[in-house]
Amino acid sequence: MKYLGKLGVLAATVCMVTVVFVIGMIKVPEWMAKRTIADVEQYAVNVEDITIPDEAFVVGLGEATHGNVEFQQVKQMLLQSMVASGSCKTIAFEMPVGDGYKLNRCVHGEGASANEAVKSLSYTLYCTDEMLELVEWIQNYNQTVSKEQQISIYGLDMQNAGISAMLVTEYVLSHDVVELDEAKKERLMQIKQDYEGLVEEDATLFSELEESIEKAYQETKSEELWQIGLNTKAVLQTVVEHPCFDTDKDAYSDYRDECMVANLNQVLEHEQQRGGEKILFSAHNGHVMKGDSLSYGTITLGERFAREFGDGYFVIGTEFFHANVNIHTRNEAAAVRANHKFCSADPLAAQAERRKDGMYYLDFAKVTNTESKVYELIHNPGYMGIVGEGYTFLTSVTMEYQVEVIQGERYDGVIYVYDATPIQPHLELTGRITQGENGKAQ
Repeated sequence: MKYLGKLGVLAATVCMVTVVFVIGMIKVPEWMAKRTIADVEQYAVNVEDITIPDEAFVVGLGEATHGNVEFQQVKQMLLQSMVASGSCKTIAFEMPVGDGYKLNRCVHGEGASANEAVKSLSYTLYCTDEMLELVEWIQNYNQTVSKEQQISIYGLDMQNAGISAMLVTEYVLSHDVVELDEAKKERLMQIKQDYEGLVEEDATLFSELEESIEKAYQETKSEELWQIGLNTKAVLQTVVEHPCFDTDKDAYSDYRDECMVANLNQVLEHEQQRGGEKILFSAHNGHVMKGDSLSYGTITLGERFAREFGDGYFVIGTEFFHANVNIHTRNEAAAVRANHKFCSADPLAAQAERRKDGMYYLDFAKVTNTESKVYELIHNPGYMGIVGEGYTFLTSVTMEYQVEVIQGERYDGVIYVYDATPIQPHLELTGRITQGENGKAQ
């Protein structure tokens, strides 16, 4: 008994030491990070005062998480600033091409209302009041300017292409732009009834549709036909043979990013033809940052943009110190979401506590004093917070919400938020789930 008692004491001691050690591992860096960095004030600017270099024509805006209000709000803040400067009338999202088309019709006074359009989006994380406010602002703005100056919205993601298939099918069946025999009409009617039932054999049908739609567009230069053509390409990106997420996550993610690059190039060419200078592209930090991928794939989407566009690509990341994140639970239905708290322990994010609205922006090119603490922090490895869609208890236990990166190599600038608050998605449409909502950094 005496021996067992000693073992019990030893076990309790080990347990206590372990708990103290774990708490120390988490809390000590957090406490140390909150020390004031005096020279932040020399470089910090308000988000509404962000300036974009003249040579940049694709501006990436990242989200440290998809589940926080502030990271959705800065999209509108940056778009308004870029529109006011006369340099931008296009915003693109990491969302299905078909969803982007529905939002675009809405802001141009067609299709559903803003409320209906936002709540019908297939990625639950976009069904928020913040997205609704952004869409309504664009809608109202477009009513005050000429057609040539109106803002357009695009989705670039090839995922959930069934939405595009339904939109293309509805258009083709109601407009005389494609010659259809009875077999093709029957298949299109089937797709209209079950747009998630696409199969590889549909590639031939949609290739023929794409050719006919492109020919009709060249003859008419109809904006609607061009949009339908973009949706047709999104369907083809899905129905052709390509890597599967379940069997090869890296290959699938690389393919997905390649498709987004192709879609962005098509949008970019179209928008430049109508006089647009810059495109604002919003996606998760894990997509827009430069360099190697931190989750699935070999390199990031942002790295692909940087290699293709050079100085034409300018990327702004976002970062939190504290964040209460509304996040999807991995392997559950899209409606299964909950709030979870994280701390990045990033000293630069901690400085946002003393700034207007608890946030500020650093343009890394303007931090030139190599002796400053800010320069040291952005040019040396350090932790940043990054939270994807797909929470398990291991997310917190293993601290996978922190990644060690050199911020200056990943971004051209970062918006720092001290205390990020959770979104409240509208879940009237439940059961929506996509591969894009499963990944750690999607």
